[in-house]
Parts: sequence; C-alpha cells; structure tokens
Amino acid sequence: MNLLVMHNLNLKIFYFIYDFAGKSAILDAVVVFITTYMTYIVVIGVSFFIIVWLPFRTSDVILRLKRVGRGGELLLTLSLTLIITSAVKVIVAHPRPFAALVNITPLVHIAKYESFPSGHAALTMALATFVYLHYRRLGTLLFVFSFVVGMSRLYVGVHYPVDIAVGFLLGYFVARCAHALCTISISTSDRTVVK
Repeated sequence: MNLLVMHNLNLKIFYFIYDFAGKSAILDAVVVFITTYMTYIVVIGVSFFIIVWLPFRTSDVILRLKRVGRGGELLLTLSLTLIITSAVKVIVAHPRPFAALVNITPLVHIAKYESFPSGHAALTMALATFVYLHYRRLGTLLFVFSFVVGMSRLYVGVHYPVDIAVGFLLGYFVARCAHALCTISISTSDRTVVK
C-alpha cells in the first residue's frame, strides 16, 4: 500500500467519523465529556486506586510491597508514555485536522499543537495494557474505554485515524516494555537476596 492510498484512507475514515459530529446535541455533549473529562477521571481514578488505595488495603507486608511495586511500574509506564508521545509530536510536527483541512471545526477548544500521535490514545492504551497485565477483568474494560476515547478524538475533529492507531501502539509497547523492565528488575533483586 503506497503513501497516497494510506493518506486517502486516513482522510476517508476521519471524515466518516467526524461527519457524525453536529447532528445530535446529546451525542456531541456525551463525546465531548468523554474526550475532555472522562479520560482524565478514569486515568487519575485508576492510577489512584492502584498506587494509593490497593497497597493500604492489606496488612500483609509482602502483598503491600508487591502492590507498591506495581504502583511504581504504573508511574513509570504513564511517565514514559507522556514523554515519548510529547517527543514524537515535536519531531513529527504534523498539524491537527482543523488546522490542515477546510470546514473542520473542532467540538473542543484546543491549541493548534501537533496531532501525531494522539496522547489520549497512548495514555489510555498504556493504562489499559498495564492493568490487563495485573488485573485482567478491569484491563479488558479499559481496552474498550481506550478505543472509545480514540474514536472520540476523531469525532471532535482533533486527530486523524493514524494518530490514534500510532498512539495505541505506542501506549501498548511502552506498557509492555515497562512491565518487562520491572519484571527483570524484580527477578534480579530476588537472586541478589538469595545469594
């Protein structure tokens, strides 16, 4: 598939989803709420639950330490995701749809910063992947939520499909790499303690 075909497909998918915007005030309000507030409510809420709430819900010292370690892994995952996403945005410097295309009015107020990749998609996918590795049921729900957030970014006119797809991939791989790094770190420290 050549670049022109991919570009045209990217635009077709964007317009297909964006064309739903403005047809229902209720749907617009729901999507704007999801993309503007719900994303951060879920990311902060789940992070608080894992980093603060879970470790102090047990009196078992070993379990508490494991949970604190998981909290550290989550902080590492989200921090790396934000740093890498921001760096790629600056390097690629691809304009958002409403800055590059005619007749696109975003449903949310956003500065004309770079579009590629989607930080919302990357962050929610990183969270979903991390949670899935430790808590399968909640992680599965968060994968669905991440997809909904990704689609909401297209709907409100601030990202292209490729921004979302690359954001998802970035979030997924950062979470997997952070998990592998933390797992290696833990197994190394276990061997040191045994020696």
